[in-house]
Amino acid sequence: MDKKKKDTEKLLEGLDSFESLIPDTVLEYYLMKNGVVCKDPKVKKLIGLVAQKHISDVASDALQFNALTTGTVQETSRATLTSEDICNALSERGVNIRKPPYFV
Repeated sequence: MDKKKKDTEKLLEGLDSFESLIPDTVLEYYLMKNGVVCKDPKVKKLIGLVAQKHISDVASDALQFNALTTGTVQETSRATLTSEDICNALSERGVNIRKPPYFV
């Protein structure tokens, strides 16, 4: 329990120097849009860190799906991710963004 407390304190101290890739105005907009009222800047930075990690994981998974479908690993050139790759990556995380079959 003491180690968890030390790790939490270390994380909160590190948030002061953390600069998120998601701008604060964008983060505040989506928090407000979803009804989240948060005055603590550390909590906002922590939410930004979690969102950034989620985006990074989804992009990494989508790149792996792209490599599976194309059969090549593109290390030197840029890969073009399709919406199908992103759909597959998100569906692994329980997020369904596919159109219903009656729209197709």
